[in-house]
Amino acid sequence: MTHTESTPNHFTVEHFGSQLMITITHHHPLKPLLTWLLVSGVTAVISTRFLSNQTSTDEQFIWFWLTSWLIGSLFSTFLLMWRTFGVETVDIDTLMVRVTRQIGCVGYTKTYQTSLVRNLRTRSKMSRKESFSSTLHSILGGAIAFNHTSQIVRFGVGLGKADAQEIVQNIQHQHIFM
Repeated sequence: MTHTESTPNHFTVEHFGSQLMITITHHHPLKPLLTWLLVSGVTAVISTRFLSNQTSTDEQFIWFWLTSWLIGSLFSTFLLMWRTFGVETVDIDTLMVRVTRQIGCVGYTKTYQTSLVRNLRTRSKMSRKESFSSTLHSILGGAIAFNHTSQIVRFGVGLGKADAQEIVQNIQHQHIFM
């Protein structure tokens, strides 16, 4: 029996018996553009300080400048692609939790044993240290977390508090893990 809950938000929850599949789509290009502006601003400030240093040569400055812009542009392009075309799928059953992140047909999957999952929570229920760390790692982090052995696993990038709480309630309602 399949049951799908569609919300006006950017995620869907599908029930297949004891299996639960959550699909989160990302369509927020504003953050990567702001990140690009921040990276370019920091690069400009550092480059200006580097240029004002009397011991530096013009060639060193040009290499530093070009390398900084290349790295910043690649990072911002990745962020823009992820936030515009990225899809995150969380497939939960009684044996495994699979978190898949992909842009188009390129992506990766991480698998975790359901029996080792503990302390499912939203960002609002994380400790300050965890929440700050999740904010810093928002590309690969997320609004939902759980403990698996000695690591903290996050998913639900870009979800708001209400959406994250709804997903956690759906998972807990299935009694797959707590």
